[in-house]
Amino acid sequence: MFDQVAWLVGLLLFLTSVVRVRDLLDVPALPAAAPCEDEGEARPRVSVIITARDEEARIETSIRRMLAQPGIEVEVIVVDDRSTDRTSEIVDAVAREDSRVRMHRIDALPDEWLGKPHACHAGAGLASGEWLLFSDADAWVTDRV
Repeated sequence: MFDQVAWLVGLLLFLTSVVRVRDLLDVPALPAAAPCEDEGEARPRVSVIITARDEEARIETSIRRMLAQPGIEVEVIVVDDRSTDRTSEIVDAVAREDSRVRMHRIDALPDEWLGKPHACHAGAGLASGEWLLFSDADAWVTDRV
């Protein structure tokens, strides 16, 4: 009896998965963004808010990849959420090289806040872009489609 029930549950899970995959295939792709044909055409300003905690191994690459995104005007705001490693030093060094980079250091959390939501909130308050992109320090972007 147990084998029959297990087999039936497995079959139901398989059929549900097939339906879900079929549904995903029906999702239309987003159209490609139109390129800016006129160099004088205004490009969107994007504020990239990177939250980081003890990310010295990856933070510099993450920032540089964000700065290299084509077709947008970008500012990168790194919110260092109480790092104990060299994260702040690395961000400061990149910010000295590129004025599009700013760092905000959080040394203590306000009551009733958690680290990540507070870091995102703090970064959003500093942003000047029309668009906000929230990213982790260990997430790398590429311009490949």
